[in-house]
Amino acid sequence: MKVIITAKENTASINMFKVFTEELGFEKTDKEFDGNAVYKKDDFVLVTSNGNVIPIEHVCEFPDFKENPPEIYIVASSHKSTTAMKTLSCHTPGNWQNADMGGSPKELCLGHALFLRNMLKELRKYPDERYEKCFEVTHHGPSDMNAPTMFVEVGGSEEEWNDMEAIRFACKCMLSADDDDKNSKGEPVAVAVGFGGPHYAPVFSRDEYVDNVAVAHILPKYNIDGIDEQTVLQAFEKTVPKTKLAVLEWKGLSGADKEILKRIFEKNNIEWKKLKDFKGEQM
Repeated sequence: MKVIITAKENTASINMFKVFTEELGFEKTDKEFDGNAVYKKDDFVLVTSNGNVIPIEHVCEFPDFKENPPEIYIVASSHKSTTAMKTLSCHTPGNWQNADMGGSPKELCLGHALFLRNMLKELRKYPDERYEKCFEVTHHGPSDMNAPTMFVEVGGSEEEWNDMEAIRFACKCMLSADDDDKNSKGEPVAVAVGFGGPHYAPVFSRDEYVDNVAVAHILPKYNIDGIDEQTVLQAFEKTVPKTKLAVLEWKGLSGADKEILKRIFEKNNIEWKKLKDFKGEQM
């Protein structure tokens, strides 16, 4: 079972709800969440919160999900950018340090590296070149869910939240992304935690890397100063499938950043590699 979460106070999310229920074959059940009808299609369940997409932790208390946690929660959301950059993005939630947008400080959500990788592979098929198709680094709440959680976002302004072509495409990606663990050559991909680079993770998002390595959590350069060792270790513990591999975006880290991270890795027997070691052919 995979659960898609929409929210009434989020414009893109409500537009996605309309696509799921009016165009993509989701059918109303006799169950309710937050007083709203629950919909179902194949192994997908669609629920709607009365609030926004943050906070959303109460979805875990829904009896069906509390007794039988899903494979993954997929939160259908808008993305707001100060530059109004057009984006189709996906990421695992959680807070490396402060909790300024939901969740708890220094707490990361469970993330599924393979689902996240394959979601980006689907998003990158969108033909509109005005949109950047990318990962975002781990940020904002929720940070305590009972199953892996992934945000799929359309942004970064009201114009994009109402761009029904982009909205429709994102919805279809949510239904097609899976946990396939093979690259374009049929070889197993590496599962890792990512380190370095800016918020939109442009290097981690390149096809030649997405083909060969899957990350659930990315710690950006801007959050390394003052990072807590236990929070770094938490990223490995809260990655599905389990991993003890760190992948560093080498040029996206300062010398001091690298030393901080290498000390943590060596102390805790965590293998680390440079991201460029995973470079393959562009898809």
